Amino acid sequence: MKNTVAVICAVMLMTSAAWSQAGLGDIVKRGVEGPIVVVDLVKFKPGQSKFYEIYDRAAQIEVERLGGDVIFRGNRFEVNERLADSFKWDRVTFRKYPSAKAVMAMAASKGYQKAFPNRLKSVEDSMVYAFSSELPKITPNAKAGRSFLGVLPEPESEDSVYMLNLLRFKPDGGRQMYFTKYGPKVSPMISKLGGGMKYALKGEAAVIGTEVVDRLILVHYPDPKGFEGMIASDAYKAVSHFRTDAIELGLLFPFTIIPPYNMKPHIDPNNGRPERTLKLQTDFQKIPE
Repeated sequence: MKNTVAVICAVMLMTSAAWSQAGLGDIVKRGVEGPIVVVDLVKFKPGQSKFYEIYDRAAQIEVERLGGDVIFRGNRFEVNERLADSFKWDRVTFRKYPSAKAVMAMAASKGYQKAFPNRLKSVEDSMVYAFSSELPKITPNAKAGRSFLGVLPEPESEDSVYMLNLLRFKPDGGRQMYFTKYGPKVSPMISKLGGGMKYALKGEAAVIGTEVVDRLILVHYPDPKGFEGMIASDAYKAVSHFRTDAIELGLLFPFTIIPPYNMKPHIDPNNGRPERTLKLQTDFQKIPE
C-alpha cells in the first residue's frame, strides 16, 4: 500500500512540475523581466490543513534561499452572502521570486520536492498563477511602472479584509475603461474608508489551472462593513457598470491576513549553525502517515 501511495505521489509531483515548467518556461521565452509572484489559491481536504502548513513553511525556506520572500498570506473570510461564490478558496499565498528561472529552480529543488507530498495530502483543489509587477499602461506610449512587492505588514485593525480581484478584460477597450473610468472613481471611495490598493500585478501564465487572468488587484479594507456599505452605496452603483462593461472575467475572493511566519533559524549552541532545516525534517517525521 505504501509503495502504491509513493508511486501516486511521484506521478502527481511530476505532473505538477510539468505544468509549472510549461507556464513558467513560456515566461522565460518571452523575456519577462523582474520579479515573479506566484499566487497559490488552495481548498483544503477536510481536516488536512496541517500538512499544508508543513509544505508552506518548507516552500518559504526554498523561496528565501533563492532570494525571494512570501509577501502575503490570507485565510478565507466570509464577508457577505451575495459573495457566496467567492468562498471557494481556504488559503492564498503570494510567493515572490527574483525571476521566472528562480521559480523553475524551486520546483526542481530537493527541499521542495520533499515537501510536496504534504501539499498533495492537504489540497483538494488549487489555482496557481504567475504574475509580474508591471503596472498597466493606459496609453500605448506610456512607460510601464512597477507595483509594490514588499511584505504586507499586519494591519492596525483585526477586522481588516483583503479583497483579491482576478480580472480578464474584454478585448476591445476593456482594460482602458477599467483603469480610466472605473478605477479613478472607486479609489477615492476606498481611501475614504481608510483602505487602499496593495498590489496590482500583471497576469503572465497559469501554473495550475486553465483560467486566463490579465490583472490581479489586492485591495485592503479596514473592516467588512465598510466594504459592504461602499458597494451598496448610490455613488458606487453609479459607476459599477464600468467594471461590468470592462471585464469578461471578474473573480473576487475575500481574505484575512495571516501574520508572517517567524522563519529565523534556531542556532545550535554546540556548533553555532542554523537548525531550521533540521527541525523542519523532524516535523515531517512527526506527522502520521
